[in-house]
Amino acid sequence: MPITVTCKSCGRRYQVVDTAAGRRVKCRTCASAFYVPGDPRNIAPAISPQAMAELEQNARPAMSDRDALLRYQATVSMLPPEAKMAPPEKPKPGLGQKLATLFKKK
Repeated sequence: MPITVTCKSCGRRYQVVDTAAGRRVKCRTCASAFYVPGDPRNIAPAISPQAMAELEQNARPAMSDRDALLRYQATVSMLPPEAKMAPPEKPKPGLGQKLATLFKKK
């Protein structure tokens, strides 16, 4: 639930998130710093304990880089040849030489 705060210097009003309770914030109008009223320990958790328990029960470890690479390689190897990317073309010779002659010091 948002908290309404007012800058003590210029009087500008703000709606801030409840997780900002007890923190120091800066006014966007006058750059004065002030504290958001409230105790940060009394803020309700963003997720219920039941939902957190369910997440922990169903959580799986993240895929390692090696496993991700193997999965990618397996997926690419199953693609038809026309779906695979062609290697990039080599730059045409002479372009650098043409530019060099244009900007050559005289």
